[in-house]
Amino acid sequence: MQLVQPDESGVRTTLGSHIKSIGSGWYVYCPLFQEIRLMTVTPQVVDLRPQSLRVDDKDVTVSGAIMYRVSDARKALLNVQDYDRSLTTLALGIIARGELHESEILKGLREAAAGWGIKVMSVFLTDRGDVVNIRLLTNSTSVPIEEWGNLE
Repeated sequence: MQLVQPDESGVRTTLGSHIKSIGSGWYVYCPLFQEIRLMTVTPQVVDLRPQSLRVDDKDVTVSGAIMYRVSDARKALLNVQDYDRSLTTLALGIIARGELHESEILKGLREAAAGWGIKVMSVFLTDRGDVVNIRLLTNSTSVPIEEWGNLE
């Protein structure tokens, strides 16, 4: 017997081919012929790592968060391998194109995740800061840190 909690949903496969969505409750199954895979369907938040980019001739760094929930466990388990990583990668790709408005990022994520059984609820840009990039070009010899201030 398998208990599916109220905050979980999942699928039950029989002999690897017959797939049925399941909700909360008790389920009787035979482990030799059937498998039950569960996932949490309550809202979750995933962090966007800081990303440096160039906007309006300025170097900036942006980080944020995505709030989503699983709306269809069957699609979430079968149509995408790792939806946390996929959502993060898509959001960072949208930001890298120069879209720094939360509404534009949210729209792009909703379009991309339409067939995944994921409902993207909101996107937050939690940090935006200016960055100073310093590039040192030298010959094949290295410059000691003590002499960095003397470089012209």
